[in-house]
Amino acid sequence: MSFNREQRIKIWKRYFPYSNSAVDVFGRNMNINNFQADHIWPEAEGGRNVIENGIPLSALSNQEKNDEVKGIVNGKSFSVRWDKVNKGIGMLYIGENKVSK
Repeated sequence: MSFNREQRIKIWKRYFPYSNSAVDVFGRNMNINNFQADHIWPEAEGGRNVIENGIPLSALSNQEKNDEVKGIVNGKSFSVRWDKVNKGIGMLYIGENKVSK
């Protein structure tokens, strides 16, 4: 089940309360009108269709991702993936990459 419009807007505002445009965890531009709300915990693995389980992604990022999301925050690369054994989500830092411009 996908998020409805009201849920999508709440998901956006949860991550970006003061902005109508942003960059997703893959570094792609998106805005409040063209982003896609995706499930952090996959529905196929029991993830619920609730605001807290949503993440805003660009359309391209949502198409390319699988059940593991990688990104860089504050110069540190990370990976967030679904833990099939413990039925939860975990965050794993995999490096301290510097973001280059």
